[in-house]
Amino acid sequence: MFTALKEYTNEKRLIGFLTNEGNYNVFSFVIIDSITEKFVKKFLYKSEYSKLFMDELLTAANENLFKVIFVDLFELQFKEEQFGNSYKFCKDLKQKFNELKIPSYFFSEERYIFSSFLIAAKIEINFDETVLTILPCKNSSQKSGKFFGLIVAELKFTPNGYVLIKHEILRFLNSKENPEILFQKICGSSTPQKIIASTINCKAAFKKIFKSKNVTFLNEGAHIYYERFIVETAKWFFDKSFIKYYILPISSRNIRIYGYYGTANNILDIINIKLNDPLPFKKIVHYSKSIPQLHVSML
Repeated sequence: MFTALKEYTNEKRLIGFLTNEGNYNVFSFVIIDSITEKFVKKFLYKSEYSKLFMDELLTAANENLFKVIFVDLFELQFKEEQFGNSYKFCKDLKQKFNELKIPSYFFSEERYIFSSFLIAAKIEINFDETVLTILPCKNSSQKSGKFFGLIVAELKFTPNGYVLIKHEILRFLNSKENPEILFQKICGSSTPQKIIASTINCKAAFKKIFKSKNVTFLNEGAHIYYERFIVETAKWFFDKSFIKYYILPISSRNIRIYGYYGTANNILDIINIKLNDPLPFKKIVHYSKSIPQLHVSML
């Protein structure tokens, strides 16, 4: 596969980006030149050929092609039981990258989408200011044309990057409702300094809802900006002071480690990470040997 990249051999200047492609059993490997910041090549793989992709990484390592590889594959689906699930595949990928000494960084689709829209909007924002991103989402009642759905996320800019302080999915908003009421439902008590609204596949009357607010309207999907996203993320990866579009990671699920202390009704929480808690999470716990079993819950 990588013979098409032979002109970059021993230069370590390419940036790779692994992400889902359309349906969730296909992934793409997008390659950008870190010097020219231009698109180079794109390869497609079905999830059933994931092992083939991992084997071909050896060629990339031997030819010193990649400067860094970014991965957004946590939603990838497998027909075969080769890797079991996307988490297992990502874990194996990370091990492979480490063995081949290829720098890598894993993140969720949300991070990719939110960062891409920040890049697309080209807005300037100061520390402690907030930006509200509004993305359309599908729901079963949209066929009537009356209801629409939105994904709403509020980001606060800090010296370490953007903190996600609000994340909601509003599936059944009534397009016939008073714009002021819709504004209240979308923004709640928030007073963001900037608003980015994606209007693609969404018929919501955003101009009426937000009136004179500072809104940037985007009529394109996040994938349009993946080249800029890859380049900007690479800048942060090699220089952690570059936080212009960096979104701090959060937990994508509730993770609880607990034990029964004495009786089944006496539960001892050992570690409890909640959805959207900031990452990385580090905690050292000393627990009594009288707890015979530990239990892990992930929701």
